[in-house]
Amino acid sequence: MPTAVRIRTCAFYVLTCTVMLFYGSLIAMAEDTAANIPENASERNYGGGWECDPGFMESRGSCDTVTAPENGYLTGKSYGKGWECSFGYRQESRSSTCVPVTPPTNAHLTDSAYGSGWQCDRGFRERRDTCVEVTIPENGYLQDDTWACDREFQRHGNSCVPIQVPENGYLSDSRSGKGWDCAYGFRPKGTTCAPIPVPRNGFLTSSPYGKGWDCDRGYEAINEKCAAIKVPAHAYLEVSSYRTGWACERGYRRELDRCLAVRVPANAHLDYAGDGWDCNAPFIEEHNQCVLQIARNQR
Repeated sequence: MPTAVRIRTCAFYVLTCTVMLFYGSLIAMAEDTAANIPENASERNYGGGWECDPGFMESRGSCDTVTAPENGYLTGKSYGKGWECSFGYRQESRSSTCVPVTPPTNAHLTDSAYGSGWQCDRGFRERRDTCVEVTIPENGYLQDDTWACDREFQRHGNSCVPIQVPENGYLSDSRSGKGWDCAYGFRPKGTTCAPIPVPRNGFLTSSPYGKGWDCDRGYEAINEKCAAIKVPAHAYLEVSSYRTGWACERGYRRELDRCLAVRVPANAHLDYAGDGWDCNAPFIEEHNQCVLQIARNQR
């Protein structure tokens, strides 16, 4: 038999033996697992091991029968106690019995597993395990388990009193606070709406915060007045809340109240902001000049 044929035959034989050993070990493992599964249990579909069948609960390596008490039912879950009380019943404290829930007058049963198992009907609220009627004052209406006042009225103790809207004011949508707001151009001042004083070269704003006014373009607020912005040479007006109202043109940099020309060295260009410079590639900065990287390395 040729050598090549003998080698292939041996390789096939080794591969066949390996596969048989592998599957043999799997079968042995399966048989061993099956042998270790207790009665009333099944092998898990994922993760290996076993779990108790529905109606049984694991206890010290075995599966014990779960018995639901009267007025209870089996959950079919392998964790917890394995049973729950039926609707209208609650588990008695520290026992395995289900006792009926007795709602008070003007209440109904709930399906929540927590709490008392009952809830007061609409128009009533809970008080010391009873349901008392919600007393609604004149000009009020029922809201959940309490009451609220109609529009144009505000809660004051157990009553709904009219909201006193001042001149140049209007009813607000808020249920809290004073219940009214001032019209455009006015601000609250005590129980009245006072006009907002707008300086010359200014205008009213719609913001409820701040002064209530802002300056026209080209002016800035100084001491409750609008003063003209002094724009230096090579600058332009800029709308900004954190600067003086002007910015330097590209190619100039700001210094105090002036705009100075940016001195760009040889082999450089203005940077992105326009108030500085960067070296052209492949030059690099050194002592405010642009030199070649190669020339620098040769020093």
